[in-house]
Amino acid sequence: MNHRVALVAVTAVGAALAAPGMAAAQLPAPPSLPPGSSADPVTGVVTTVTGIVLGVLDPVTGQLVPAPAAPPPPPEDPQAQGAGGAGNPPAAPPAAGAPVKGTAPISAKDSTAPRLQLRVDRRTEAATARRSGIRVIARCSEDCTATLRVLRGKQVGRKRVTMSKMRTYILRVKLNKRGRAVAARSRTSTKLRVTGRAVDTAGNLSSTVRKTTYVRAAKPARR
Repeated sequence: MNHRVALVAVTAVGAALAAPGMAAAQLPAPPSLPPGSSADPVTGVVTTVTGIVLGVLDPVTGQLVPAPAAPPPPPEDPQAQGAGGAGNPPAAPPAAGAPVKGTAPISAKDSTAPRLQLRVDRRTEAATARRSGIRVIARCSEDCTATLRVLRGKQVGRKRVTMSKMRTYILRVKLNKRGRAVAARSRTSTKLRVTGRAVDTAGNLSSTVRKTTYVRAAKPARR
């Protein structure tokens, strides 16, 4: 046994004997230390030969009181490791204007109005106009929805159609009851106005396109 430990034990026993009225059963037991360890005679701290603290000697019982266990290290944060952990340098910030990973790129707002093109027959037979309506050839510069109207003072025909970009459509705008009556009773060529306007998916409106067509007389003029 280390001489310093023996010194601590002898000192403790002598102090106990010197105390008046202490019974022999109350004398502290000799210290019991693990092999290869020693106790500091002043502080009572027990350490190994490598300097690891095992605990401290109880001054009354002479027994080793183990040192409290060290708290476990906090768990490693994988995001912190990825941002700047060991072996992983921090990621460079995204360049100005570049889309952030995990987010959809922001597209520029569409502010361009569609361009609608219309062509109509110069003349249409009265019977064809009453049965099939007015033929219109339409084309749009982008995907859009076009609304076509046939007018004779008031609206006498209407058609709404969804169109794909730069595709040509041959359409028939049928006349309503009033328009068919006008075509049936006319004794001279009847002038009709065809108008069209388109709106794209972003809500941009085209300018109004106007065309003129004539419906031939259904009855010969009286002399």
